[in-house]
Amino acid sequence: MKVFDAAANPVTALNGLKPLWLDSQTVEAYDVDHYPPKGPSRQFYSVPGSAVDVANRTIEPVTLPCCYPVSNGRGAVAVSRTLPDPGLFRPTFVIWQDGHATAEREGEALGWDATGDKLVVLHSLQPVDIDPFFDPRGWLEVLSWPEMNTLFAEGHSQEGDAGDNAFDPTGTYFAYYVSSDDGSSIPGRQIDIGDLATGSVATIPLAGDPSKYDEGYVWSDLSQIQTFTGSDTVLVTYGPDGTKIAQRKVPPLTSFEASADGTTLLSIQLDADGYPTPVTAYRAGASALLQPPGQVHSYSISPDGRRILITVGSPAETVYLADVPL
Repeated sequence: MKVFDAAANPVTALNGLKPLWLDSQTVEAYDVDHYPPKGPSRQFYSVPGSAVDVANRTIEPVTLPCCYPVSNGRGAVAVSRTLPDPGLFRPTFVIWQDGHATAEREGEALGWDATGDKLVVLHSLQPVDIDPFFDPRGWLEVLSWPEMNTLFAEGHSQEGDAGDNAFDPTGTYFAYYVSSDDGSSIPGRQIDIGDLATGSVATIPLAGDPSKYDEGYVWSDLSQIQTFTGSDTVLVTYGPDGTKIAQRKVPPLTSFEASADGTTLLSIQLDADGYPTPVTAYRAGASALLQPPGQVHSYSISPDGRRILITVGSPAETVYLADVPL
């Protein structure tokens, strides 16, 4: 993995894969020569890797949990173990922090809130091999960290499509996709919004073909959801109670991604094959067009919304580090 600044000048080099933000100042990546480990195991893997201080551009070796890490942006990393590990009936996860791991728990860790003290976990409906790069199905549970108490549960009777889910910037609300049935030949989808304080749930219905919603939704820093609801060129804004607030036209094949705190929004244009093209970053009323060379693989915003990692190529070993305009 090579790391560049916004002007595409190299700042350091890593022989690594799957970079993640450990916190807003540190990017970590696996050593490509040791990832993924070969052969099944009943234990969680530890893999050599490297850490980059994005402010000082320094690099040092580290040991990382493998293989699907989810960082809370505050130094804690949840890592899941999935089938077909021998003796494993359902996916499990642990949380690593300061070189120590919690006891293993059932479920697959999917994501944290902006403050890093809430974790959403997927509990599969049946013992299947859950791949985090596809849309898993099951029920969702929100846990507190480090207490690991249940704050919210989606409900066992719903077969929720948990591939897309997100906390609002305050950690008060949690949104997730749910399959719905409106009687048509094409199964529908809706966005449910759980209030973590009261347990109540609001619903945003999504009309039309569910394939229109691959672009997902984002929370703003005002705890409002922006999503496509029936047209891939009309972006609609909703309050956390499901009330429609506004809508605006956007170009076709547009996708959005926001930082966990809602301060930075990426507007991503997709090409005809669905690959991301140059992205526009918005923050505090300013904007910038980021144009890394090569085919973009993915974007990842730092927890504080001030920097973006842009992975390019396949496998995605080249990363461009761009500062967000202030």
